[in-house]
Amino acid sequence: MTDCFIHASDLHLDQAIGAVGRLAEHENDIATRLALEARGALESLVDLAIDRSASFVVLAGDIFHDGDAVPAVQLHFHDQLRRLADEEIPVFICHGNHDPLHEGFRRTGRLPKGVTVFGTENPLIGADGKEIEDVPLRSGHGSVAVSGLSFPERHVEENLALRFHDLEPVDIPHVAVLHADLEGHTGHKAYSSCSLSDLRKAPVDYWALGHIHLRAVEDLGPGRYAAYCGNLQGRNFKPSECHPKGALVVPISEHGIGEPEFVACDRVRFVESVVT
Repeated sequence: MTDCFIHASDLHLDQAIGAVGRLAEHENDIATRLALEARGALESLVDLAIDRSASFVVLAGDIFHDGDAVPAVQLHFHDQLRRLADEEIPVFICHGNHDPLHEGFRRTGRLPKGVTVFGTENPLIGADGKEIEDVPLRSGHGSVAVSGLSFPERHVEENLALRFHDLEPVDIPHVAVLHADLEGHTGHKAYSSCSLSDLRKAPVDYWALGHIHLRAVEDLGPGRYAAYCGNLQGRNFKPSECHPKGALVVPISEHGIGEPEFVACDRVRFVESVVT
């Protein structure tokens, strides 16, 4: 059995599908169908975690597009988290610039058991004030340390990656979850900007990053990576959205973190074609 975890981000569950052109009398029907199909990308993500017997799942920010979203969207999200809880797959969530974790954030219902939301101050303390515990691997051979930070507000200028520099090194793999703008990766407004050097200096083996919608994996040294998985589902015809979308499956072995594998989860794909 190969141990692994799933890295996903930028679900934007409540964001509308972009304009699909004039579709005459069928326009509303097709738009509704597209919206329902796009919503299924979250279900595909959960299917992937279960099929791969993932040890845990990390969601690196912007679960919702517009703050705390509407109750129906939150409840659908909770339903899918509950599927993971039923399989004893823990989930770790950080909040990003679209869904910052501030006093005005309204949670609909209670999160299922096994879900940890990162706080806004200490990478090792959850939003509930409890210390984040190491995660046992499903094979029973070892465990993984997990840390992370949530955005306290929409506009964060502080380089949050620097807060991880003070963490004590551990003798097990360490995964950090953060919504941030890594220099050299463009296409979005810069929030919590950091450099590869900033990430490399922290005692972290895998940086699970969110914010940038294009997939990218940076090698930080032997068994060390910083990665953007991209968003889970394309939403419009912007160049950054017209690609296969999904999540990264990250292997873990006695040698540490392995190279991430991309797996598509999208149900709707935007493609620009020239027809002559």
